[in-house]
Amino acid sequence: VPQHLHLHMRFSVVFRELMFAPWAEHYFQYNVLKTLVVRIGELRAESERDGPGSLADSGLKDAEEAFWLALEQQLSLVDRFFASELARLKERIRDAAAQLEQVKVLQDFLQRHGLYLPRGDESPADYRCDGWYGARTREAVRAYRARPAEEREDALPEAADSSIDNFAGVCEELDLLREYGLLNYAAVCKLLKKHLKNSRDTSLAERVRGLLGGFAFFLGPGLQDLIIRAEALVAAGDLSVGKARVMQGSAWMESRLMHSRILFLAGRAAEDISFPPPPWTLSTAAAAAAVVAKTAAGPPSSTGNQQS
Repeated sequence: VPQHLHLHMRFSVVFRELMFAPWAEHYFQYNVLKTLVVRIGELRAESERDGPGSLADSGLKDAEEAFWLALEQQLSLVDRFFASELARLKERIRDAAAQLEQVKVLQDFLQRHGLYLPRGDESPADYRCDGWYGARTREAVRAYRARPAEEREDALPEAADSSIDNFAGVCEELDLLREYGLLNYAAVCKLLKKHLKNSRDTSLAERVRGLLGGFAFFLGPGLQDLIIRAEALVAAGDLSVGKARVMQGSAWMESRLMHSRILFLAGRAAEDISFPPPPWTLSTAAAAAAVVAKTAAGPPSSTGNQQS
């Protein structure tokens, strides 16, 4: 996040700075549509001066129609990109979950062969195969391979040592897609506020409100499902995905700052025109909390397995 960025700067500047650069061409074209809105304001002033049936009055109607068509097109383009990224993420999270399961199989194998075990005051009942291929798992694999051939009766299960990093990467991509949806929603709300100021007509905002109900980037049911699934995988396996993200250092801190700024911006923009927040921003938090509450009732996790 650029250090100079301030949320009270012009929205067009903030919008551009908060974009995820590799996706820049897929964002809502706020500045292009804003130009149309400004022209609507100019034509409205001329129409009020010249009266009904004037050239300006006719031009105003044409400008409003052009704006509506451009707005529909932009919303559709944003939604198609959102849907394509969502489909790709479904595959990513499926693959990441499979990797975690492979590591759990490996850890269970090592436990059965007397290697991947609790240490010191760690309780065996609290020690789990958690899918994190960390220092302890690598140590146990080396120890097993160092055994004489006659003591290695079974083949060592295959598992990727990047499992937790891959899963943390999926969580990061989920955050990016959430932020993409929120930032575009903020741009739509800001544009509608500007249109209301220039046209003094509330009907278009109501048309857009009805239109949003058909767009995935606003409703986000698929994204909500993926976020909840990721939370469930974390809770069920006692995975320290958060720790893996924090280990990314300043990049992780900047992503959290970016997320909080986009969330604030979208909320404020929606309030400006009395629009509701995207449903998934509310329901995801509630569903994730339910997952955490449910798993909390299970066996307590050990703090000793953080080097899995």
